Amino acid sequence: MSFNVNTSFNKDLEANSSTADEASASYQDFPEFNELTRSINNTLYLINNHQLTNIKSLLTKYQEVKDDQNQKDYNHKLNGLSSKLTEVITKTTKHFKEINRATNQLNDFLIKCETNHEDEDTVKYLRHKESIFLNLVKTSINQFNQLQKKFENLQRDYIDEQSRNVNTRANAQHVEGTDTHGAEHSAAANQGIQEQVHIDYESVNAEELEQQTLLIEEREREIHQISQDISDINDIFSNLQGIVGEQQYAIDNIEDNILRYNNDVFGASNELRRAERYQKRSGGRMFCCLIILLIVLGSIVLVGVIF
Repeated sequence: MSFNVNTSFNKDLEANSSTADEASASYQDFPEFNELTRSINNTLYLINNHQLTNIKSLLTKYQEVKDDQNQKDYNHKLNGLSSKLTEVITKTTKHFKEINRATNQLNDFLIKCETNHEDEDTVKYLRHKESIFLNLVKTSINQFNQLQKKFENLQRDYIDEQSRNVNTRANAQHVEGTDTHGAEHSAAANQGIQEQVHIDYESVNAEELEQQTLLIEEREREIHQISQDISDINDIFSNLQGIVGEQQYAIDNIEDNILRYNNDVFGASNELRRAERYQKRSGGRMFCCLIILLIVLGSIVLVGVIF
C-alpha cells in the first residue's frame, strides 16, 4: 500500500487551487509544523513499509509451521517465530506512540495559531494537511490492530494445543507408573530392571513436560504483552479520534469566521457604494447651487454696470 503524502495533498487540495497556493506559500512561515509533519511521515513510512510488512511475513511463516505439527523441531521453530513477532510488534507499538506524541504536539501548535489569530486561510490549509496525516495514521493503526489480534489468536491456539499435550502425557505417565507398580509386586525377580526402566521413562517425560510447561508460560507472557500493546494502540486511536473532532470544530469555526468576514466586507462594500452615490448626488446639488449663485451674482453685476 502506498502512502505518498504529497500525492494525497495534491488530490485533496486541487479543488481550491488558488486559495491553496496562497496558503501554501504562507504556511512556509511555520517551520514547527513542517518539522512535526516530516517526523510523522518518516515514522509512518518505517511502520508501513518495513514493520507491518515484516509482521505479515512472519505470521505467514508461523501459520505454515503450525499447520504441520509433525515436522522436525516444531516447537523450536514456533518459539523462534513467536519471539521475532513479539519483538517487531513491541517496536511498532513504540513507533505509534512516537506518532501519537507528534500528533498531539501538532494539534497544540495549530490551536496556538488559532489563538494568536493567524491568517485563517493558512490555518485552514494546515488543518487540512493535518487531517490527511491523521487519516493515514488511523489506516495504519487499523492494519496493525488486525495483525496483533491474528497473532494473539495463533498464540492462544498454540497454548491450548500444548496444554492438551501436557495433560495427555501427564495422564499417560500416571497410568504407566501405576502399571509398573503392580508389576513390581507380581514379578519380584525382575524388580531391579523394571525400576530402572520406570525411572528412565519418568525422567524423560518429566523433562519434556517441564519444557512444554515453560513454553506455555512464555506464550502466556507474550499474549499478555500483546494485550497490553493492543490496549495502547486503542488508546492512541481514541486520541486521534478526539483530535479529529477538535479539528472539525476548529475548521467549522474558521469557515464561520471567513463567512462572517465576507459578509462584513460585502456589507461594508455596499455602504461605501451608497456613500459614493450620495456623495455624487450631493456634489451635483452643490454644483447646481454654485451655478445658480454665479448667475445671480452675474446678474447683480450686470445690473450695476447698466444703471
